[in-house]
Amino acid sequence: MKVNARVRYAIKMMIDIMDHSENNAPVSIKDISTRQRISKQYLHQLAQALKISALLKGVSGKNGGFVLARPPEEITVGEIYETMCGPIIPLECLESDDICMAGDNCKCRNMWGDIQGKIKDALNSYSLVDLSAANVEAAGHKETDPARSEEHTSEL
Repeated sequence: MKVNARVRYAIKMMIDIMDHSENNAPVSIKDISTRQRISKQYLHQLAQALKISALLKGVSGKNGGFVLARPPEEITVGEIYETMCGPIIPLECLESDDICMAGDNCKCRNMWGDIQGKIKDALNSYSLVDLSAANVEAAGHKETDPARSEEHTSEL
């Protein structure tokens, strides 16, 4: 599974908004663009998709910008991924029984379904709060925390 730029930049954008929205004040595309080094045009495209998925809210006016539509602990990486790429489906045959020529006789379908579920579970186990700079620093960069590492890698 390869994660594309839309997903990576959308996650960066959402974290930036979380980290820089004081008292739920809107964060401007210009400020996000400067901090993240992502073009304003591209950020606007991402923001539109995130608004449609009810992950972001736009605020108009002189001090307008974007705010998270829900608390950051309720927004998962899985939701952002699916907003940017669509459903997590490693093979088309998992989407519909009609696509697989082997049907119920397929020896691999259960394995691919299991992998699909584990990918979804892993992506949905991370909220924006889990990815914030403060939490990563407090956890000693979670990758080095054996309990956290095991939790997120043992299932894959």
